[in-house]
Amino acid sequence: MMYSRLRICAIFFLSTLLFSTKRNYYAYQTALELNYIKLSESQFDHKHETLIGSNMSQVLPNDRKIAPIRTRGCVTCRKPLQCERWLTSDQILTGNKKSLLQTSQTRFLLPWLYNGPNNQLFGLRQAAYVALRLNRTLVLPLFHKHFTDGVGSAEEIDANHRLEVSALQSLVRTVSISEYKRHCPRQPDVTLLSSSLNNDWTIDQLKLAEKELDIDLFNKVTNGSVVDLPLQKRLKMPFLPNYRGCKYRMNSSIEDILRHFDSDQQCAFYAMPFREVSFPKLDKATEAQMRDLSHRNMIHNASVFADWSLNGLIVKNTQLPGYVQEIANLYIKHELSGAPYMSMHWRYDKEDFYKFMCTPGGNPQNKHNYAHRNPALVKMCNAVSNTDAQLLSRSLYQYLTHNTSVTSQNDVIYVYVAAPPKALDWLMEGLEKNVTGFKFFNSKSVLNFLSSEMILDRCEFLKTNLNDFVSLVETQLCINSQIFFRSSYSSWSDNVAMARKLTNNENQRFDRRIQSLAFTAGNYQNKIIKTWTSV
Repeated sequence: MMYSRLRICAIFFLSTLLFSTKRNYYAYQTALELNYIKLSESQFDHKHETLIGSNMSQVLPNDRKIAPIRTRGCVTCRKPLQCERWLTSDQILTGNKKSLLQTSQTRFLLPWLYNGPNNQLFGLRQAAYVALRLNRTLVLPLFHKHFTDGVGSAEEIDANHRLEVSALQSLVRTVSISEYKRHCPRQPDVTLLSSSLNNDWTIDQLKLAEKELDIDLFNKVTNGSVVDLPLQKRLKMPFLPNYRGCKYRMNSSIEDILRHFDSDQQCAFYAMPFREVSFPKLDKATEAQMRDLSHRNMIHNASVFADWSLNGLIVKNTQLPGYVQEIANLYIKHELSGAPYMSMHWRYDKEDFYKFMCTPGGNPQNKHNYAHRNPALVKMCNAVSNTDAQLLSRSLYQYLTHNTSVTSQNDVIYVYVAAPPKALDWLMEGLEKNVTGFKFFNSKSVLNFLSSEMILDRCEFLKTNLNDFVSLVETQLCINSQIFFRSSYSSWSDNVAMARKLTNNENQRFDRRIQSLAFTAGNYQNKIIKTWTSV
């Protein structure tokens, strides 16, 4: 009898223990599966989650923590990435953060950006400068993907994917478009324009802005807009109810900005800002001062700054998002072993940039003036059209022979090559042919790195912006490189060069235009050596 009771108690105890163990085991498995789902679902809400390191530990015993999901070979999976905590620009601007440079809270400047991603960034910086000079609050504009992205040029992309919006907000008073609409009528009080209204391309851009921003710009007639009238009739009528402008160029002084754009109206629309404001060239001493700009030395009034100083602050506060910089640094560490490397940017794909800059009718903004192009632009186009990709690698070799500033890794020079997809295969085939001593990297190796490190699974939203994102990573790789060969007339290269000047990169003084490598076989050697030795 006693034995039977003991047996029953033992069975009950063991069953309870087994059930408890299974319950903990299944809780652990469920937590792992939930964590995996959070990492792999295709449409993720980034508003409140940090993905890895979420509250899974509450499901488990206190002494057991869930580790991030990892695969064999993933060396960056041990800690969360910044992109896993990404916020939209609207979320960032919701906070009433005080800006360093204060402007009027009741006067607004809404820019409309155009062309490719880097042109848009140039436009934003110019708009920020003009907003400060006009004592207006900057409205963060729409950004768009490149028209070659396969999804159409009208597809929007959040501004916080192109720059660190919080850094811009810390410098310049910035609000969202929705906040602007709370204070402003459907039709802006004044339009600021640096282009001719008789240009069909300009009109098309303004009509697109009306559609995407859901605002009214043009004067209305009985049946529609003025721009719908025949050309001769519409030229006799004002296109815009109230606009101020200049003919393509103005200097960066406060006086000139006010002369062209000053208005007492509350809500201003700024159409297509891009390189219309000319800044004075900086000498080396002034560049050094610009690199040393810090918020500690600033006072809260934009009007006291010299033009170069204010523009330098804007550029410094509109660098790439932190998560892009982080991933670029991880790539350098794990793919390039942290070694010094050179970089080069070849922008001249025949179906896009070269066609736009170098062929008749390629530029819809300037198709009537092809015969009167800048002589320097003609020279660049001729150099590019005569370029043999093999010459670039041989010229790089000559450069290294006469320049001891480049450091090698085990007698191999690492070179990162940034180029549009349609030009990359042609370029790589020529660079790697019959040349030893180089190891070349490009966007394909970046994509392999993103895959092996599960970065696209950990930050799902990057998949929908993949082309844009890879280009940004390449931008940062060129910024971080020891020496950079840039493409003339490319805003992509210009943005890299500006960032390098602001980062105290001592080697940026050795940077060169890639056209210095683009000579024919008969004369490239002497010209390049002469150019390099006259640093």
